Amino acid sequence: MDLNKEDIKALSADTRIAILKSLSKRRKMTAELAKEFGLASSTITEHLKYLENSNLVRRKNTGHKWIYYELTEKGQNVITPKFPLNIVLSLAG
Repeated sequence: MDLNKEDIKALSADTRIAILKSLSKRRKMTAELAKEFGLASSTITEHLKYLENSNLVRRKNTGHKWIYYELTEKGQNVITPKFPLNIVLSLAG
């Protein structure tokens, strides 16, 4: 699995990592995540945008007014890698 600049940015916040871990248990609505983490729904929505833009989570529209978020395969692989994970960062100036 390759991680790009946007993925690293999405994974750079502890709250976003916690959201990924929470979603690894089951899909959840924004309000559920807000309550779980004691944050405003708008704050959770901003975090979810970063995760969604990196294809780590996706919206699941149920056809009702509720919108759930769940991990993508990429998000699942970040939380529970199938193979040993080695991370190498190259900082070039």
